[in-house]
Amino acid sequence: MLGVSFSLHRCSELDIDKHEVLLSALKDLGFRRLRLMSYWNIHEARQGEYTFAELDWQMELAARYDAQVSLCIGKRQPRWPECHLPDWAAKLPKHEWRERLYAYIEVVVKRYKDHPALHSWQLENEALLKEFGYCRDGDYDPVRLQHEFELVKQLDTAHPIIMTLSDSWGLPVKKPKPDAYAMSMYRTTINRHKKYVTSKRPPVFYAARA
Repeated sequence: MLGVSFSLHRCSELDIDKHEVLLSALKDLGFRRLRLMSYWNIHEARQGEYTFAELDWQMELAARYDAQVSLCIGKRQPRWPECHLPDWAAKLPKHEWRERLYAYIEVVVKRYKDHPALHSWQLENEALLKEFGYCRDGDYDPVRLQHEFELVKQLDTAHPIIMTLSDSWGLPVKKPKPDAYAMSMYRTTINRHKKYVTSKRPPVFYAARA
């Protein structure tokens, strides 16, 4: 069964109606597997003020069409700049914004762990990727990732945790050890010099990586 990712940020970039996009994906295209994002900079735009109206309607619409949702949590989530810190958190020292991030993840998990549409959690997005996106403390932080993993497991034992790998970077040999891995595959990408590059990797590369 095919699935699709839905991003509020991408809808804003393209200036298209977010409600119509998700409804069309479910009603017209018939998708029943969704990846949704819990963007920190949207749902806690002001420190300590949680507003989940934007994510609530996505989850409710998914439930209405009996779709299964993999909900992405953490700092690094799909769409540029990959790490979606609120402006207020970006001004804090590392140890402080980390604590605020843990608190935010806890709020998200508690809010949606019993939702009928929830199928799994995606912890971060391509967390081992080191050369794409903009993150204050780098993309890979094993201590923070392990803490996030343990926090989610403590809060919800009913739903599996998935972690994604890029097609070119990161071997899952260290903790955390999620319940399942997923792997991205990009045939054409843009590099740091803003030039498009087509992958020359043969199919056997992906078979071996899998």
